[in-house]
Amino acid sequence: MGQCFWESLCTEHQIDQDGFSIKMSDFQREQIGVYFEQQNDERYKARSLLIDGDPNSISEIKFSCIGNVFDTNCFLQGQWSAANCFGKGRQFYELNDLVMDQIRILVEKSDQLQGFQAMRSLGGGTGSGLGDTLLSKIREEYPSQIITNFCIFPSSYVSDSVVEPYNCILSLPGLLQNQDLCFCYDNRSLYNIHKNVIGKATREYKDLNQIIQMCMSGATSQWRFPSQVYNTMRKLATNLVPFPQLLFINTGVAPILHREDIINRSLSIKEMISMLQNNRNFLNHNLNQNKLIDFTSLFIFRGTHQNEQEILEEIQDQQIKTQYYIPDNQKVYQCNQTFNNEFRNSALKLENGTSITETLKLQLSNFQALFRRKAFLHYGFGDTDEMEFTEAESYLSDILDLYNSYEESFYDSQYSSETQKNKIENKQETSFQDISNKFISIEFPN
Repeated sequence: MGQCFWESLCTEHQIDQDGFSIKMSDFQREQIGVYFEQQNDERYKARSLLIDGDPNSISEIKFSCIGNVFDTNCFLQGQWSAANCFGKGRQFYELNDLVMDQIRILVEKSDQLQGFQAMRSLGGGTGSGLGDTLLSKIREEYPSQIITNFCIFPSSYVSDSVVEPYNCILSLPGLLQNQDLCFCYDNRSLYNIHKNVIGKATREYKDLNQIIQMCMSGATSQWRFPSQVYNTMRKLATNLVPFPQLLFINTGVAPILHREDIINRSLSIKEMISMLQNNRNFLNHNLNQNKLIDFTSLFIFRGTHQNEQEILEEIQDQQIKTQYYIPDNQKVYQCNQTFNNEFRNSALKLENGTSITETLKLQLSNFQALFRRKAFLHYGFGDTDEMEFTEAESYLSDILDLYNSYEESFYDSQYSSETQKNKIENKQETSFQDISNKFISIEFPN
C-alpha cells in the first residue's frame, strides 16, 4: 500500500528512481516540499518512515524501483513478525522508541508542520498493534497536530488470518481517540469492484492496491499541488468532520475501467458525476443506498477545466436520491495534474456520512462471531485482557448507535416538515372552500 502510494507521487512529480527531477514543471514543483525534501545534491528524498516488524517486508521496498527515494534512516524494522496478532504488535518496545526518535528528527527538519499521515492495515498485527501504540505516542507528544489515517479494513474475501476481526476491532478505540480523519478502504468492496466492475476476480493485494493508489493520490492532490480548497490537512479535517467521533471517510472513484480503456477514453464531468452516484464505485459498499445521508462531501476532479459553479449545479441535478444532513456542504476541487500522468481525467468523491456503517457493522459481526465462542484468544492475545475486547466491542457499538441517531433524527425532521407542510396546505384549502361557500350562499333580490 505504501509502496504504491509513493510510486504514484514520484510519477506525478516527475521524480526518477534516483530522486532526480529533470522534467519537473513549476506546477509540479510548487508544493513538492509537503512530501519530499530536497538534498544538497539536488535529489529529492521522501518525508516518510517505513515501519514493519517483519524485515522481509521492508527489504522488498528497499530494493524496489523506488528504494533510492527513501533515506536509509527511513527503514525501521523489528527482528520478528507480529504474526497477524494485535497483542504481539504492541510488544515492539524498542522499535517504538526508535520510531519516535526518527519522527522528532523529521519534525525538526520541517519548516511548517501540517500534521502526520499514517497508512496501515487494521487486519495485520503490526498495522493494528504497533500502529495503535505509535498513534497514541504521537498524539501525546504532538497534541495540536492533525493526524490523518488511510486504513484498510480486513475481509474474509481477501484474508490469510482468521483473527483479523480481533485486530481490527481492538485497534478502533485508539484510532478514534488519536486521529482526526480516517480514509477507509474495505477489502471486501475492493474485491467486488474488481469482480463486478472491472471483470477480474482477484485476491492479489497488488491488484487491489491499484485502486487504493488512485484514491490516495487523489485525496492528497490538494496538498501536493496549488489549491485554494482544503490545501492543508487541518482545513480538510475541519470541513469533512462536523461531528468529532464520526470521522470515517468513504471514497468513490471514477472511472473504474480497464487500464487500456481509461487511457484511450476521455470522460465528461457529467459522466464522472454519474459514476460517482453508483454504489459499486465506492470503496465501502452499502446496499441500503436509498436511506443514506451525507454530512459533508468533497468532489476532486483531475485533468478537468470547467466552471466550479456549473459542476456544483450538475452535482445537484444528478443527486436526486442523496440526502444531505447539512445543506450546501459540497465542495469542488479541480487539479490540472492527471493521475500517474496517463489518465486523461478522473474524479473522486470524499464523503462523510452513513454509507460507512455497513463496513463497520460487518467488522463488528465478524468480531462477535469469534468472541462469543472465545475462539483463538490463546493465539498471541495472552497479554490482552478480555475486558479490553468487551470495551472495544462496546466502543464500536456506540459509534454505530451515534450514526443511527443522526440518521433517525434527519428522517424524523423530514417527516415532521412534510406533515406540517401538508397541514398548512389543507388548512389553506379548507379556508378557501369556506370563503367560496359563503360567497355562493349570498342571495341577490330581484
